[in-house]
Amino acid sequence: MKYIDLWNVLTFDAELFSVLEANTDTICSYFLREREIFDSYHRASIFDRPPFRPENEYSRSFLDIEGQITKLMESRSIRSFHNARLTDDEVETLLSEGIHLSTPESLRARLAKLVSSGILTEEEVQALQDASPFQTQQANREGKFWMTSHPLEICDGGLEELLGFWGGEVASFHLQDNLLKSKLSKIGLPRVVEIAVPLSVTRHTNASAQAAIASFSAKFGYPSDRKEFDLYVTSPLPSSAILRINSAGDESFEQMGRSYPESFEGGT
Repeated sequence: MKYIDLWNVLTFDAELFSVLEANTDTICSYFLREREIFDSYHRASIFDRPPFRPENEYSRSFLDIEGQITKLMESRSIRSFHNARLTDDEVETLLSEGIHLSTPESLRARLAKLVSSGILTEEEVQALQDASPFQTQQANREGKFWMTSHPLEICDGGLEELLGFWGGEVASFHLQDNLLKSKLSKIGLPRVVEIAVPLSVTRHTNASAQAAIASFSAKFGYPSDRKEFDLYVTSPLPSSAILRINSAGDESFEQMGRSYPESFEGGT
């Protein structure tokens, strides 16, 4: 499956790159003006600051370009990253069946496998289901599979719960039973799943466009923000979408967001 890395312009296809390149002057002028406004307004002391934020005269043209790139993104796939603690059996399921969306039924099926293998008891499963955000936030959580648009270092604070405890947000985030939570920290291994995600099954084409523009403009020194974002798919993905699964102990896992992937430059 063809995909692009939002942080690496060398992976952009010819059509996407040509649109960006044709608008280099406007893109760079917009970011240069934003930097000037930041220095003169946001960083200025209260005594030197203008009464109103200065206008960026390139905004309208820049938004038109962003709209063009957003439209192009609708037919493209990007490499994304799912951070979770998974068992070997769950890894095999991903590789054979692909990605299923998170639902109360899928959670029950995952829990049932842990019971059948003797890892959890029926009582512990009931406690997890009772504490699951599906009980109170089902409409917001059901039917999604979450990822990040850029690789994160495994020591990133936002990954502590995801990599530290089996089950992810829908199983362990609201759990107050420390003994049971300790047990979840021993199930499976921390993993980072690399996935080629068709943006057509997400709601993040505009965010992807912003990230692509940010990467392109970085060639000219603008901006420092990579426009990283969280994203989710709303349809299952086939096993062919799984690019690689990095597990704790793998060199690629340990270097995630630092020197791996090779095309990714760590830092801001």
